[in-house]
Amino acid sequence: MNAVLKREILNSNTSLLQLAEVIHRRHKEEEKQKEFAFWKTVIPCVVDLQTASFLFPAIEALIKKYLTTPLYNLQVQEINQSVYYKCEQFELNQIDMFEQISEVIDTGFLEDLPDERKACIKSIFYHVNQREIKEIWGISVQNTQKFKHFILLMNNSAHLCSCLATVTREIVCRHYFSLMMHTHTAMFHIQLIRPRWYKNRDLDGKHEPFVFAAKFQDTELLKQPEINQEIFYLTALIQNNVDKWEQISKSTLDEKLFFGKVMGMAKKVTFKAVEKKDERIFEIFQRYLDELNDFEDELNSEIDTDDEANENSLQLQNPIKKPRKG
Repeated sequence: MNAVLKREILNSNTSLLQLAEVIHRRHKEEEKQKEFAFWKTVIPCVVDLQTASFLFPAIEALIKKYLTTPLYNLQVQEINQSVYYKCEQFELNQIDMFEQISEVIDTGFLEDLPDERKACIKSIFYHVNQREIKEIWGISVQNTQKFKHFILLMNNSAHLCSCLATVTREIVCRHYFSLMMHTHTAMFHIQLIRPRWYKNRDLDGKHEPFVFAAKFQDTELLKQPEINQEIFYLTALIQNNVDKWEQISKSTLDEKLFFGKVMGMAKKVTFKAVEKKDERIFEIFQRYLDELNDFEDELNSEIDTDDEANENSLQLQNPIKKPRKG
């Protein structure tokens, strides 16, 4: 109300009648808001249970211990969405049914849509060791019969979903949590989430046990392999491919950082030179370019010399004649 009065009073064109109408209208709006708030409080309602702590209490405690608050909230959101899916197991020879990609999205970016398939089955199979595939599951939304995603369960307790959340976002997706409620073969380990999302670098998840959904937790803890074993990484991808991608990503990042540093310095030098009208900048740039050109010419000359030497050594000669016996 105070804001309304200040706005109207400061307006010199507002008459007393107009001011009274504005106050009356604002008063009626506030009364309606109070009535709505009271009506809302008297409606009986059921408080929703927290899906994460109800269906996956062990996982919820584990990610709260390791992950930063934003990543913890993001992972809990994935768990909450997992209840809207159903799962069905398939044999390896039935994978052709997943070949068809889902409908093309007209708006937005595919990477920003967690419920869209990011890769076809052939591409997935190219990057995994097919002999290590333990089970194949199809994931669909509860109100449809069409399978939106497929999940490969590996012998090393890793998995790969066609949403590629473990690759692109480096977290566990909603589809895998849904699968965990259908089979005890799907297990969770904190190493499924990359260490860069941990609260600090001192946290080490290699000695943490595998955990299950609440419905399997009590019965499966006695069946799982050595809990004290070290789990260095959990990936369904062939490790050589993972190392190659990490190396390429690091190289690309270094190039971008170097480019940004050079451009920043070049802009600063350019502004200073223009401001002072200092023509020495042309000499400095030209000298640097000349040095680079001389170096490249010298390098090309050495390469040409080596090529000529190799060609001379490979020149055809008459075959050596050996005397016949007898």
